[in-house]
Amino acid sequence: GLDGKNHRFLKTNLEKDIVPSESHVKVKKNHVILTLKKVKGEYGYDHWADLVAKGKRKPAAAKKDADPSASIMDMMKDLYDDGDDNMKKIIGEAMYKAKRGEKYEPKADDLQMPRGLDDP
Repeated sequence: GLDGKNHRFLKTNLEKDIVPSESHVKVKKNHVILTLKKVKGEYGYDHWADLVAKGKRKPAAAKKDADPSASIMDMMKDLYDDGDDNMKKIIGEAMYKAKRGEKYEPKADDLQMPRGLDDP
């Protein structure tokens, strides 16, 4: 252990999968290094934005023969679930007008960045 003590580091709901048998722990004089081996995805190793997923993890396996319109709806649902209030408003209005057969034209102020984010 570190300084003669055993420590426990617990993180649940990791953003991506890891390979525990290939992950390592190194105890140094004044710190501990955890090296997590990522699971290789279909096109290479996935990028991790965070160690822990913000919400529920989405299943990694996607069906290749799935209906393309279903995947677009899944993407829209993900955007809505993960988006801010302005994003939810825009998507909600677009879906409502699509059901009524109207064309949705977003207002110019809906498409602008929030104040403070676009300032240099």
